Amino acid sequence: MIVNIKTADAKIYTLDMETSDSVSSLKTALQEKHAIPVALQRLVASGTVLSDSISLEDAGVTDGQTINLIVRSRTGASKKRCSFKSCSSAPLRIVGDCSFCDGHFCSKHRLLEDHKCTGLQDCKQQLHDRNALKLQQEQTVASKV
Repeated sequence: MIVNIKTADAKIYTLDMETSDSVSSLKTALQEKHAIPVALQRLVASGTVLSDSISLEDAGVTDGQTINLIVRSRTGASKKRCSFKSCSSAPLRIVGDCSFCDGHFCSKHRLLEDHKCTGLQDCKQQLHDRNALKLQQEQTVASKV
């Protein structure tokens, strides 16, 4: 199976993996081929963070799917200012944290659209699916008289 890994700066790494391989082995392959330390990697697919202990198949990763890679900061300095490029404002606590791209944003860039979040499509798809399920459950059936 081919797995595409997309970074925050729009680089795409392509890896050939087996469906039975674990997420941990995918991270190890990324480290070996592209020198990204495993400890700093966070993989997000369809808006959820992939656990190291599960297989790619159990994580719902399909052939050719693109997974977002978030590389964590070594020093934690990203929390001192907004993660948006060219912004030096202080990030907001709790409401400024984006769970889709792991960024910390100020009041101006805290919304997904404002900081051009890499997980925006995943978020929209999750909301669409949740609303569709809710509408389906609340659908009324006309009784035949």
